[in-house]
Amino acid sequence: MRYLEEFTQISFKKSAFVIKNKVLLAFLILGLIITFGLTFLKFNGALNASAQLLKEFPKIPVFPNARLTGTATDPHEAEKYNGIKYSATWSVKDKVPNVSKWYVLKLNSEGWTIDTRSANLDAYDIQLITFHNDTYTLNLSVMRDAARNLTSVVTEISTRYSDTREPGE
Repeated sequence: MRYLEEFTQISFKKSAFVIKNKVLLAFLILGLIITFGLTFLKFNGALNASAQLLKEFPKIPVFPNARLTGTATDPHEAEKYNGIKYSATWSVKDKVPNVSKWYVLKLNSEGWTIDTRSANLDAYDIQLITFHNDTYTLNLSVMRDAARNLTSVVTEISTRYSDTREPGE
């Protein structure tokens, strides 16, 4: 009988130990799932509540349903080029040619002039287009982000010169 009592106590302690470790393991796995899930969402643009367009950012059209993923002002460019330079990045769920063609049509209809553009507006990997209006120069980069299955739209805007001097003269 004593053997049975000792066996029961050892068995109970062993079961409690196993249950305790399983609970700890479950919490560890849950923590990892949450951590990796949040990281995945952040890198896929689903979580980026901190990205806000600067108040001073020049008014330009934004592709429908685009998600702002980052924005900045570069003070070094402002000093170098006599004007403030802004940049912003959006993610969209469309193909590079569709996005770049939309910007060409939309910006043109809003008074922007194309200075340079990619030779092939049907290219699926990247499109680089430069526009200007009376106030700003806009460098537009539309790039395929295959890892996230999205298209990134990068805008860089600088103040336009009112004369023909080169920067820094």
